[in-house]
Amino acid sequence: CSFLSKPASKDGSFLQNICSMKQVSKAQKCVRTVCTSQSPNEAHLTSTPRRSLLLACVGAALWSSRPDPSLAGLFGGKSPLQTAFEKAMSVQDNPVALEAAWTEALAIAPTNAALLSNRGTARLSLQKYAEALEDLEKAKDLEVAAYGYSSGFVLVALGNARGGLGDWQGAVDEYEEALMDEYPGISTLALGSLAVTRFQLGQDKAAVIAADKAFLEAPEYQDLQAAMAGILWVTGDEAGARERAQQAGGKGSVEQIYTMQKTANGWPPRTMEAVAKFISES
Repeated sequence: CSFLSKPASKDGSFLQNICSMKQVSKAQKCVRTVCTSQSPNEAHLTSTPRRSLLLACVGAALWSSRPDPSLAGLFGGKSPLQTAFEKAMSVQDNPVALEAAWTEALAIAPTNAALLSNRGTARLSLQKYAEALEDLEKAKDLEVAAYGYSSGFVLVALGNARGGLGDWQGAVDEYEEALMDEYPGISTLALGSLAVTRFQLGQDKAAVIAADKAFLEAPEYQDLQAAMAGILWVTGDEAGARERAQQAGGKGSVEQIYTMQKTANGWPPRTMEAVAKFISES
């Protein structure tokens, strides 16, 4: 998912044969389940609403693969951390309770990058952007210290937090760094977020280029199709705008996606305005 939040494939899975991710509601939430790993990308467990990625749905929840007695219980008998994790997963539709649950888990394992990124993502959904940024920066630093790099999931979420605070260029920098991560699905996530953020900065041609690259990887990226319907409309490509709207499922679908993005404060302001114009004028 991206802060535009459409899974990159029909089955909703980016992390094939490693971790599962599926759409679980019309709000386009994603769930990543626990799995063992040797890198920060290969174990994701969280859910995150659309804003994730501003922007909406990335949940960078990365479990460290370093040996840790408190984490070992996740794959054997129950430990306090596993209990805390299960509590968090049981309240994933309640952002306030979810933030509190990840906070409880962090009391057990305060330097776990996965828990920090999970709480950061929960805070994005609550529009607590400064607090989300703090968590996600810590998660990034921990990953870099452990692996020499940070995962694209954390970087995209960081971009969302920066965008939420109005630091659009900072968001672009995070998304571009995420593009260097070759883990499946991350580039789609980053490109979708990059497209609407570049448009926010007035970089209209670069926005279209980023979106086109995302569509090569994920042709059914409906949220981005809807966003581009608006972007192309206000930049003078009415035929292209109508084509993107059709790819999104028609004008009615564009309106539904727009409403959800408005509720979640998902797209950057300029994209919201562009899609609103497409809906009213097309």
